[in-house]
Amino acid sequence: MKILYLARFLPDEGSTTHMYTLAEGFIDRGHEVHMISGGPTDHQGAIGIFNEISQYGLHHHKVRFPLNTMYGFWGQVSQMLLYTFVIPKVIFMMWKIKPDVIHVHYPVTSYLAKIYGKITGRKFLTTHHISGIPKHPLHKKADAVIAISRELETELLNHFQYSPGQINLIFNGVSREKFNKSIEEWNKKELGIPGENVIIGYVGSYSHRKGLDILMDAFANVEGKAHLVLLGDGDTEWVNKLIESHGLIDKVTLYPFQAPVKFYAAFDVLVLPSRKEGFPLVPLEAMMMGVPTVRSNVEGAKDQIEHQVDGYIFENENAEDLSVYLNLLVNDADLRVAIGRKARVKALEKFTEATMLDELLKVYEEIS
Repeated sequence: MKILYLARFLPDEGSTTHMYTLAEGFIDRGHEVHMISGGPTDHQGAIGIFNEISQYGLHHHKVRFPLNTMYGFWGQVSQMLLYTFVIPKVIFMMWKIKPDVIHVHYPVTSYLAKIYGKITGRKFLTTHHISGIPKHPLHKKADAVIAISRELETELLNHFQYSPGQINLIFNGVSREKFNKSIEEWNKKELGIPGENVIIGYVGSYSHRKGLDILMDAFANVEGKAHLVLLGDGDTEWVNKLIESHGLIDKVTLYPFQAPVKFYAAFDVLVLPSRKEGFPLVPLEAMMMGVPTVRSNVEGAKDQIEHQVDGYIFENENAEDLSVYLNLLVNDADLRVAIGRKARVKALEKFTEATMLDELLKVYEEIS
């Protein structure tokens, strides 16, 4: 099968990692995978991972989609004109590729799949990676749609008026081979952190949506020997100001975004304090590695974690609530081990890459 992914651009965030996971998995299964996008952002982490997947066999076709966000009537008119300019180039690319299935990962690019479908009769599907996406004239209803969480399933029914038969609930999955607890490439010494410290890890972009200010408020109230490691890219200046204002300069270390497996091997706890999510991969990766995870109660939380059984869920925006669970894990090594083991069992049962690919392939076959 020849698969085509449509994406506006490729930032260093979960939706991009998800696309790369799909591409790698389907290439391994003998399918031919193409992608039309604006390419990676200029962060080294995004570029590095893009280069890796390109060498793996992904066929990438670059198109300069407009990346600025425009609001209001004239903003939408201007944006639509910019998106109109790419139509001939993208349709020609799609005509040359002749995909068996078109999978849209940014709804704003779905108009291209719709135009191609009008010409060729080819159906397409869309994945919604996050809730709250505003309706837009360029968003075209797909023949099938993927919801990656139960919250998104409800939104697709009520807000975007998809029928139940068009919606497919498919949880994101991660590789059990890649995220393996036996990987010991790094440890606390190699991170340059005293061994007696419990390492609390964060993986993701440095942005307000990801709740790093909430994390800093909570970490400032953690008692015991703990060190916070942040792995990501984005507004580093803002993060450094947060660290300085909380008096945490000696207790927080930043690393530019890169493949996170070796970091998970060193983490004792993983925290995701996001204000908004879809079905984030980072908790699943950590759980697969046996790392106890604490995350906010936004989209996907209850699908991923059973509170106080295989992880912890704190109230969104509530730094005090988060600090309670961080203190609990920092000061109880046996609890960390027990929660981590249950988390890995959950990940192996429900969130493997193989399960995700099997379920998605069924949808591909239905619409191709």
